[in-house]
Amino acid sequence: MKSGFRKKNRKAIFSFLIILSIVLLSFWGWGSYIKNSILFVASPALKTVSLFAHATKDFFSFFASIGDLKEENKKLIEGNKKLFSQNIELEDLRKENEDLRRQLDLSPREEFDLVAAFVIAQDWQGRTNLMVINKGEKNGIKKGMPVIVYDKNLLGKVSEVFGNSSVVRLHSDPQSFINVEVMENGAKGILRGDFGLGTIMDMIGQNYEIKAGYRVITSGLGDESPRGLFVGTIKEVRDSPDRLFKQALISPPFDAMDIRSVFVIKAKK
Repeated sequence: MKSGFRKKNRKAIFSFLIILSIVLLSFWGWGSYIKNSILFVASPALKTVSLFAHATKDFFSFFASIGDLKEENKKLIEGNKKLFSQNIELEDLRKENEDLRRQLDLSPREEFDLVAAFVIAQDWQGRTNLMVINKGEKNGIKKGMPVIVYDKNLLGKVSEVFGNSSVVRLHSDPQSFINVEVMENGAKGILRGDFGLGTIMDMIGQNYEIKAGYRVITSGLGDESPRGLFVGTIKEVRDSPDRLFKQALISPPFDAMDIRSVFVIKAKK
């Protein structure tokens, strides 16, 4: 018991002496020396801690910068996509305007009252031979009006009309019937579409001599199409199944799939 008490007293006295020494040394100006000594002894450990702290900071800053780069890269990609889309739209608009100007230069504006329109939809599989244009009832379009492309080439007729759009039935459609004639000899017939064969001039009298290369135009009889619209060139001649008439396979002057702009003939001037 006494020995334990003595040890506790010694520790207390020793601690008191150390505290007293530090106070006296500080009073005599030795405090900074002690502080510097302690810092000198502890400086390697402090340097290690400082380096570790800077490394940890740099480590997290690196990952933070990666996140910032990803976000910036995402914004750049989205911006490039938007610019790419805008460039496509501008290029498409430029082509449409060029096509329309070219057709306007070749269109019979002095002869007909025309409404220019763009093709906005088409039967790409060629089953019905229909297309949709961006002009309709509000533009004075009516059912039955003929539709042409450059230089009086007949494309078809308006089959349905809506407020701001119309459906055009191409003359290559089986439900299309147009009165036509051969320019070289005046032979008359009916132009109709035929699946698998394209466009056929039917009901040609056997007394007419028809040859490949002859040109076919609208006759202006019995429908809304004015006379003189070019339909195509005769490619092949044959007899009808009953041999009462001749038939001619017509080659059109254009590919309907390439048409971007058209003109609707409202009336003849």
